[in-house]
Amino acid sequence: MLYNKSSFCLWKETIVPIILDSDVLEVAEYVYKTRLSQPYTEVGSEWEYNYKNPTATFAKGDGHNLQRYITIDGKQLHRPIHGLAHTMRTLMYSQLMYCSSKKQPSPHVCQDGRTIADLSELDLKKINIAQLFFVAGRESEASYGDAYHRYHLYGAKQFEEYARKHLTHLFSEEEIRLYSRCIEDRVGDSFDGTPEGYIIHLSHMIDLMRCKSPVEVFLGHSKGVSGIVPTLIHLFGKQDGLDIMHYARGLFAATGEAVPYIDSSEWPHLGVDLSRVQRALSIVGDINVPGQEADSKKTAQAGFSVDGCYSALTSVPTPSWYEKELKEIDDEKIDVKEVDDREIEKEHEIVVPSQATTPLSTVKTDSFVEKLLKPFMIWKKPEVQTTQPTTEKTNKP
Repeated sequence: MLYNKSSFCLWKETIVPIILDSDVLEVAEYVYKTRLSQPYTEVGSEWEYNYKNPTATFAKGDGHNLQRYITIDGKQLHRPIHGLAHTMRTLMYSQLMYCSSKKQPSPHVCQDGRTIADLSELDLKKINIAQLFFVAGRESEASYGDAYHRYHLYGAKQFEEYARKHLTHLFSEEEIRLYSRCIEDRVGDSFDGTPEGYIIHLSHMIDLMRCKSPVEVFLGHSKGVSGIVPTLIHLFGKQDGLDIMHYARGLFAATGEAVPYIDSSEWPHLGVDLSRVQRALSIVGDINVPGQEADSKKTAQAGFSVDGCYSALTSVPTPSWYEKELKEIDDEKIDVKEVDDREIEKEHEIVVPSQATTPLSTVKTDSFVEKLLKPFMIWKKPEVQTTQPTTEKTNKP
């Protein structure tokens, strides 16, 4: 049991893991083999500055050459920062937030008029598949200007190509365009434009806690913007928000990441306006949690195969309320006759395309978990990302 008295957060661990749909894991195998296991191409002296679009940023482009790979037991692990483990962790966050959000009385209304409470279990499965492509378009660790937007555009196109070739039984053309836009993260698009995009971006936001300073995690990177953890608390309440934070840190440890320590007594000494410190303390409370060093063996397990990564992730206990919500979902009764009748009524309207799924070697799992997110956007992405990470990780995906 993880217990942090000063943060008023009692996290009762359960043995119930988050289980991903077998189709999602099949796509994960494809993305890993074709993209996330491959070396970066935009590296070397010619990429030290962002020559492709010099007006996009004046920042020095050393992110192009940062952490291209690490060597573990003589074997190169490519993309250790934005690779398989990072990607798979974001799927787990979306699952947990989805579950917590089902308990929220007033879900945030996204700009398209929908809430994450309006999403279905099938929608979450589609979201998980889209998340697998979110950083797949990267060709370096650069996270600014032209490089960042090109990489997300690459990932969006990779998703479109795969979905149109293999997943027409799951995604309509309209949905392919929707999720592609979420992955692309186009300039001017809102963080909470759609619930699908919102949960994707929030999931990535959570994983930034592994490499961001306490300022961005708790205080907010700029005046008027809350940190990552206060945002989670605003969305899910103090109990669930802190539980999600602790769960994420558990995933960091399980996949070999260095886990930053937390000490709220240091916040007043970070050179930030004290009003922002007081705001964070009023939301989060006093908190002191030890950190943990990186573990190369766990990094290798989570980085070299989908099976190894998924095994590590499912070893992390979930909060007690996750099991409770799962039981409530399982207890729901479905009128099969009513469902059949609805399908018969719509049969003349729908032409179901033939499946075009290419089999990929993967481990099948038992079932698919449902959960829901309720967002009210407090945290926002920094406009310019040039700060080097506090561990061996980089800025933005």
